This record gives sequence, C-alpha cells and structure tokens, in this order.
Amino acid sequence: DSNKDKVGIGYNSPGGSDLSSSLHIAGDLTVDSHITASGNISGSATSTGSFGHVKIPDDGMLSIGNSNDLQIYHNGSHTHIAETGTGNLILRTSTFQVKNAANDETMIQANEDGAVTLFHDNTQRLVTTTSGLNLSGNITGSGNLKIAGNISGSATSTGSFGSLIV
Repeated sequence: DSNKDKVGIGYNSPGGSDLSSSLHIAGDLTVDSHITASGNISGSATSTGSFGHVKIPDDGMLSIGNSNDLQIYHNGSHTHIAETGTGNLILRTSTFQVKNAANDETMIQANEDGAVTLFHDNTQRLVTTTSGLNLSGNITGSGNLKIAGNISGSATSTGSFGSLIV
C-alpha cells in the first residue's frame, strides 16, 4: 500500500507507526497525549512551549546552554544541579527556602532585605539581624575565642578555659 508510511496528514489512520526519516513542521504542533522520545532533543533560542510533565529517567540529563553549562540530573542515588560555565549559579527570589524531602521542615530560609535563618530539626538556631547575629542553644567549639567589644548577660561556668581573650 502506497499510504502505509504516511503520517496522518490527510489520512484518518496511518498505516505505519514509525517515521524513519525527518519530519519538518513549519507551524505549531499540538499533541494531546504523550510524546516519547529517545536520543537527543534540542531546541533553538526562539523555541517556546509548555509541558505539564517532563520525565527524564535516572542518569538522563537536562542540559542548558551551548556548552551544557547548566545540568540537572539524578544518578539513581543523588540529584545534582551542576553549573559548570564561567559565571555563577544565581537563584533569584524574594524568599529562598531549603526544605526537607517531606516538605514539612525548613532547613534554611533567606529573606530579601531581611534575615538568613538556619534551622535544626525545624527550630531556628542562627538568625542574621540588622545588628549582627542571634544564636539560640549551646556553642561548642575548639581553639581560641576572640571577642572585640562588650560581653553582657549572665552565665554560669561549669568547665575550665584554656584561653579567653576579651
């Protein structure tokens, strides 16, 4: 049949299921179901579109940039975001949060024109402020502690100090 390799244009049901040569579409392509592809998929600087869901298998990679400068991938064990170009990886947002996998605990939060907060088990432990830093909990360290300025407050010592320079 001469129509067995035609792909649906002008035909209600194409005879073949594979297209083994290239297909050029000068206009828009609308697909109402799924597209499965293997190999490389590339676009131009003017490519636009929207996707409800893009599935990339383990060890597959989303690469962006002429030299694959930004790569997002999962190797089966870990998820990676790699910026390997000459510039920086810049995240632009008014509030930045790092959450746990269950999305029910905040680990880090940074606010535009405000505090950067580090959490331990969803409890604020270190917060930057306009005047410096607020810390809750105990401080454990080794080495020398050097403080310029005043120390105020009350405390009880239950140990020995090798060196305290004030």
